[in-house]
This record gives sequence, structure tokens and C-alpha cells, in this order.
Amino acid sequence: MSTVKKLIEIALDEEGYLEKKSNESLDDKTANPGKNNFTKYARDLDKVKNFYNGRKQSFSWCDIFVDWCFVQTFGVKRAQELLCQPDKSTGAGVGFSKSFYAQKNQYHKSPEIGDQIFFKKNNKICHTGLVYKIDATYVYTIEGNTSSAKGVVSNGGCVRTKKYRLNASSIDGYGRPDYSDKELDEVETATNRTIMYVDNVDYEGLNVRSLKNNEVVELLPIGSVVKVIKILDGRAYLGDCKYVYSIYLSKKQPKLKTVTGADEEGLNVRKKRNTKKSNKPIACLKNGTKVKVYGIRFGWSKISPDSEAWVISKYLK
Repeated sequence: MSTVKKLIEIALDEEGYLEKKSNESLDDKTANPGKNNFTKYARDLDKVKNFYNGRKQSFSWCDIFVDWCFVQTFGVKRAQELLCQPDKSTGAGVGFSKSFYAQKNQYHKSPEIGDQIFFKKNNKICHTGLVYKIDATYVYTIEGNTSSAKGVVSNGGCVRTKKYRLNASSIDGYGRPDYSDKELDEVETATNRTIMYVDNVDYEGLNVRSLKNNEVVELLPIGSVVKVIKILDGRAYLGDCKYVYSIYLSKKQPKLKTVTGADEEGLNVRKKRNTKKSNKPIACLKNGTKVKVYGIRFGWSKISPDSEAWVISKYLK
């Protein structure tokens, strides 16, 4: 099991845990509920010598929950390295936790699976969680000391999965642990490769990124053949210091349609299923372009798995 996958599974398994009104029944998810911030997460980390700069039981615990998940997955020393935290850390506080990532240039504005997400209110860091999934519209998180209510809840009393739009103003950024290890050093020298296909992406294609700086260096159309050296922590490594996110790959070749019979300018892509002037095209596909159809309604075909992107079906063969 990859390290990031194990981390996420441990975190998700805690969903439904309620904070306690006292030190009783700390290991039971729902017993002894209260509003006094008593949790097993603080209890366990308080037992680790010099992990924090003092005892944290009864303190706000969203960051403590994240730290606990890392310790459970990687052990104390490796967790401290990944969280960028020193001994006797102030990292139970969300503002301090963010600063540790920033000091090591590991703080980013766009998410990756396994990142620690930080939220802000009035330009002050107020809450945190762990990123377990991303799609074209949302970032999905598992958080401690929140609730099921929509939006950021910085003192809600339980562990919950939540989602936010990628451009949500409440998101400050993402701390990115350096999960790399010696396995990645062996990627470029591997000789066995697996043939896979670009799938489950929209008409724009799949971004190929550089291992050095995560910048997009290439765009692969849907259906493209890729030779994968290794899949690790949600990334498929292609060699030449390049990778793609493995969730957009399949071992089976996808069934595609071809844009045919559109006018000289091409086939318009629209957010809604009509040709009104107010529904302006968001893209234009040339004849011969390959697309995958994710749904059909009233003569229109949806060509994106997540976002709204529709074309007139009769121009697809």
C-alpha cells in the first residue's frame, strides 16, 4: 500500500468521531460527547515526549487530528519530517503549522492528494484538514473539529469528510509533505513498463507535469497511450522526469467518438444544452477530434466527467 493511501485510509476511518466532555471513553467514537475538546488524538500525542511545546488535551484539535494521522501512519520522527515540524513544536496551532511548510517552500495554492489544507477567515488561518480527493471542481477533505454543515466550521466537534470549490475564498493554501523516498530514485531506471490509456478526462486532455516543479509540460488527448514505469502515491511516472495523476488512466482503451460534419470553424462546446446567444461557446473542437461521451440528453452529448460541457450529438460519429 502506498504511504499516502495508507495515511488517507487511517484518516477516513476516523470519520464520525465526537469530541468528549471529559477524559472518559476517549477511544469510543460516539460515547461521552461534549464540547470540551477532549479527544484520543491529543491524549496520544501528549504521551509523545517533546512532540508539542506542552500538553494539548482540551485545546482546539483540527491540527492535532492531522498530526495524529501522520504519526499513526509514519511514526513520530518521519511524521515530524513530513509536517516540517521540530521537536517541542507549536504545530498544534494552525497558523504555526502553515508557517512550518512555508519556511521550507512547501506551501502551495493548488492542491494535491495528501496535502494539508489550510483555511482562513479575515486573512487569519483558522482551520485545517487533509486532502483525500480532487476533481475538476472540488477539493475533498477529511477534517477534525468540524461538522456536517456546509463551508468551513472551525470548532464543530467531530471528524467529517467535506468538499469545497477549488476557488473557494476561504482556502488559504496547501502544505505539501515531501513524500518522496528511495523508491522514486529507482523510477527512472526501471525497465518494465505498463501500457495504459488516458481516460476519464474531458475534451481538453490530461496534463503531464514535471517532477522538478509540477509545471505542465505536455497535454495528452483522451485515448492516448502511455507507458507507465511506476504508480506511487497517486502519480503515474512516465520517465524523463514526467508524471500524470493515475486516476485519469485506465488499462482498457476508452470508447471514443469523433467530431464529424461540423462547420469550418468546428463544433462548439457549451455549458448548457442550447444555442442561445447567452449560452456562449466555451471551446470549439475541430473535425477529427476524439471525445468520450459521459451522458446524452435531448440530442446533446456531455463530454466531461465532472464539469458541464455539451455538444450537439449529431456531429459525433
